[in-house]
Amino acid sequence: MRILVDLCGVGVIAVHFILRDWTAYHLNRVKKRFAAMDALNEKIREAEQFRDRYYEYHPGSKFADKSKAVREKVIPLLQDIPLEIRGSSSLSAEHSLLCGRILNICMEYDPKCEKHLTQAVKLNPYLAEAWKELGECLWKKNDHEAAIDCFKKSLSRERTAKCMCALSSALRQHALMTTDKKKRDEMREEAARLCAEAVRVDSDSGTAWHALGNSHLTDFFAKGQIDEQIMKNAREAYEKALTLGDEYLSADLHLNYATALKFDQDYRKCLEHLHIACTRDPEFFDAKERYEGLCIFLARLSEAVERKGKLKTKRLLEFQKSLSQIEPNRSRAISMRLADGEKRTLKEADFGSIREGLNEDVVIVGKVVGVVPNPDAIPFAFVGCDKNGTCLAFTVYNFSQNFGMIIGDLFSLADPFVIDVDVNEIHCGRLSADHRIKFRAVRIQSPHVLLKNGKRMSLDCVAPCEIASTYTL
Repeated sequence: MRILVDLCGVGVIAVHFILRDWTAYHLNRVKKRFAAMDALNEKIREAEQFRDRYYEYHPGSKFADKSKAVREKVIPLLQDIPLEIRGSSSLSAEHSLLCGRILNICMEYDPKCEKHLTQAVKLNPYLAEAWKELGECLWKKNDHEAAIDCFKKSLSRERTAKCMCALSSALRQHALMTTDKKKRDEMREEAARLCAEAVRVDSDSGTAWHALGNSHLTDFFAKGQIDEQIMKNAREAYEKALTLGDEYLSADLHLNYATALKFDQDYRKCLEHLHIACTRDPEFFDAKERYEGLCIFLARLSEAVERKGKLKTKRLLEFQKSLSQIEPNRSRAISMRLADGEKRTLKEADFGSIREGLNEDVVIVGKVVGVVPNPDAIPFAFVGCDKNGTCLAFTVYNFSQNFGMIIGDLFSLADPFVIDVDVNEIHCGRLSADHRIKFRAVRIQSPHVLLKNGKRMSLDCVAPCEIASTYTL
């Protein structure tokens, strides 16, 4: 009996050692697997950074060069997937997801990437990340409806800020292709809700703040540019995004922020961010062309103001004389009917006496001395002089193809809003060190507030500006 007990004791001890060794063996395997995955994830992040900063280190390269270099960087990572991630259905799904995630770093659509990700969601339909990656892959394929469906399926499994941003961007861009106004508005509203939720879910996500900025920017133009607070919210969201994570590497963030700055005519900051967008990706939405085009436009406008529209002295004096004869005396208040039909008492002011910002209860009168072509079309720009020969730039927004001004046109404007433009070679690389762009501009929000040759502009001269954000998936 004693011998039996001892034997049982030995057996228990043996089992104990076996279990201990088995546990240690598997713990060691798990540790190795986690270490291998950590190393792979670090390599994936490095590949993404290589893609996002490619032009920074390879200036002058073309998209084809970047696409090839990124692919050459990415493909070897497939061999770094831990061998343990194979076998059972769930592990095979994880392997397929990793393959798809790696191939999705590439610039262009890859059918192998789609195949891996499709297999991943078939093997494990609850993998939220796999649905999101598949959506991004299908978006590259231009299968927009299928991509949107994938993003929605991902969010039904897990509501991540990153996927909310991807879906909001997809909905906004898909809305641009939709002719049905009701559906278009519904998609934009859903996109706005997703952006707001993304920031609530992850307030430290630069991607979420970027998407929120795009939402505000789209909303601002969709609502007729009436509410300036919406544009302010857009700018604040972009500024926040630039301070978080690696979002500052995003060419589209700088380009979208520059779009908002350009509309507000904050040209100095606009050029700064356009230039950064060029260094990140000069071919992205023609970033380089936009930067150079704005530099050229501002230089031409500055020169036109400085040279008084390049008019001959005799003709300029004729304009000044005619303005002196028709302008009311600036020392007294006058009653006039404005372009919108309202009758108000205003004080006439010459161009030299108005200040930066809004000049309320003031009317200015001038003659067009030059029209400056704008490669971007918006704004329409002309140079005007007053009776003293002082010249200012005038920029008009929300105009249709029926609107126009020609040299010699008489115009008057109430409550002029003045912007001082000052750009040097730091902001505009096309300028020499001893040259700067400096002029004063009057912003005209719409032709309907302008009196031309004593008459109100007709409604067919007015059309709202439409500016789309450029967020990419």
